[in-house]
Parts: sequence; C-alpha cells; structure tokens
Amino acid sequence: MVVRYGSARHVCSIELPHTTGKQEVDEVIDELVPPSIRGKEIGKGLKIIGGYSLSYIDYEHVFIWHSENGHPAVAIMFKRSDCH
Repeated sequence: MVVRYGSARHVCSIELPHTTGKQEVDEVIDELVPPSIRGKEIGKGLKIIGGYSLSYIDYEHVFIWHSENGHPAVAIMFKRSDCH
C-alpha cells in the first residue's frame, strides 16, 4: 500500500497493489474508507484505453479507481483542498 499526504498532513491518496481477489480488495477499501467517509455516490463509469480498462466511482469526498490490468489495482483519491 502506498499512501500520499497533502500539505495539511491528511491522506490524499491510497494505492493498493493487485495481489488479492476483488472481494478482498473491496473489504480493504471498506476498512480504509467506509461509506460514512465517502459520502453520497455521485456517479460511476468505465474507461477503456487500448487494452487497459479502469472503472471508477465518484463520491462526495473520495474518488475510487479500479484497474483491470496494470498498477495500481485500486487508487483512492480524497477530495481535499490540500491534495493536488
């Protein structure tokens, strides 16, 4: 796991490598950013670029990317003013 912090020393992003199955990754995401922290779901979608695909869910306070092939397998980005 790679964690990046902003200037206010709050977590700005978390990257999880692709080492386990989807269910295990989802459980880790739920532990790191439970629904109460994420806020309301705003939207979701899928981007395909060549042979690379990314699904995403946009919440009020975080943005979560899942990659199907490539690294990181999951990226959680917090929407904070001190995060770039």
